Amino acid sequence: MLELDGSILVVMILFAVLTWIVGRLYLRPIDRMLSERHEATVGLQEQARELRAEAERQTRSYQHGLQQARLENYRQQEEARRQALEDHQKLLHEARGKYDHVLTEAKQQITAQVTHAKEWIRKEAETLSTEVVNQFLN
Repeated sequence: MLELDGSILVVMILFAVLTWIVGRLYLRPIDRMLSERHEATVGLQEQARELRAEAERQTRSYQHGLQQARLENYRQQEEARRQALEDHQKLLHEARGKYDHVLTEAKQQITAQVTHAKEWIRKEAETLSTEVVNQFLN
């Protein structure tokens, strides 16, 4: 069987010393490096989340601005249509007024010409009838 003598104690002490040395010289720096890497990774992930949230906020802001610009454009187009319709109605009203004025003047002129023509025909008829009567009597 195994005999326990003083060499086992030396081996155990050497094992403990080597474990302590390996832990101090290799494992602690590796653990510290892994912690730093983990912190950097977590920090970068958090930074990426913040950047993503900011990008989403800016996208929403852009979309809201775009929607507002579209609404303003529609409002301006509707205002332009309304103004054009008002201008059209105004021009139509003015044209009808001018038409009515020209028509009234034309009717007055025609009435005056008809009256003048009737008067001329009446005078001519009197003159001709007088001449005809004079020719028959002569």
